Amino acid sequence: MSNSYSRVGKDHYLFSSGGAQYLQKAHWEDGLSLRDIAKAQNCNAMLVSRAMSHHKIEKRTQSESYKEAVKQGKVGRSPNKD
Repeated sequence: MSNSYSRVGKDHYLFSSGGAQYLQKAHWEDGLSLRDIAKAQNCNAMLVSRAMSHHKIEKRTQSESYKEAVKQGKVGRSPNKD
């Protein structure tokens, strides 16, 4: 059984030095989520997370991720917040 997520090993582009540069820029400068990066790279968010850990690239906290999603209009503001 073959699918678009079959390239899940460390031979994936995201584990290369070019992948490290891409991940750093996409996540921190462009504000993409791990899911957005995964979609663009035709893989899953777990692979993106593993590649970021492999390169020792820090991931946004849950709070930072939520603020970025609100900024991009992906989610609305919490009704309990001003």
